[in-house]
Amino acid sequence: MEIIVYETTENVPFTKLYQEWGGYKHVLFSNHQSQIAKFNQPEVKNEIAFLLEHINQDEVVFYVPSELETKFKGLFNTQKWDRDDIVLEELMKKLGLLKNNSVYQFFEKKIIKAWRWTFNMKEECPEKCVRLLNEKVVGDEAIDAIVIFDLKYDTIFCESKSDNDSKLNINLLKSLIMLKNATDEFSNNAEKANGNYKEYGHFYKENVGIFFFHFLNDLNLVILFLAKPDDLLIGNLSAATIECVSDIRACLSKKTL
Repeated sequence: MEIIVYETTENVPFTKLYQEWGGYKHVLFSNHQSQIAKFNQPEVKNEIAFLLEHINQDEVVFYVPSELETKFKGLFNTQKWDRDDIVLEELMKKLGLLKNNSVYQFFEKKIIKAWRWTFNMKEECPEKCVRLLNEKVVGDEAIDAIVIFDLKYDTIFCESKSDNDSKLNINLLKSLIMLKNATDEFSNNAEKANGNYKEYGHFYKENVGIFFFHFLNDLNLVILFLAKPDDLLIGNLSAATIECVSDIRACLSKKTL
């Protein structure tokens, strides 16, 4: 996601709050004083919240007037902003508009200068959660490893680190394939329940180990508990995960959706 802040003495060529193009990959916010004055009003905040919820924030470029720079950045739960200047020639290429378009002409003829703010939408696992996973693995002999997958970004969000890792002999690729199967099964069950499933667990027992997937659907996460195949029966791992899930959920409760 990028926020391009623009500075100008002229008004954008429209009067509504914003104008989008490219399937909401570009969103230009108005610099009309009437719109800027309304930015903190509840109905405008609700409109912006709806917009942010229904677009792909990884791909979008927002164009924001300098008067709204601080307020707009405040909509996002991060302090890790990177700023760099952007030359107008580069900006014009990013727009993806025809030269006779009114927005293109506005940027070409009316913009004095512009600069860019970026940050990585993917969150980092909190240190306290990493410590919690390590404590659970060390403190419970039924669990040999815990991995938390981020379903939105299709990557590992958190994972435990312990001396058991070298002994576990877990085939990570195989576990990822099994995760896909479990995800499909979860989606099917959630669909049958009209999307009301918030959590769901499923076991797989293979020659490389026992896998227990616990979905936290409202956080877009799935917790993968692993145990060596010769360790304990599935029931032991199941009992061990009950308290773990509750503690992990509490630790991740502030994760941004």
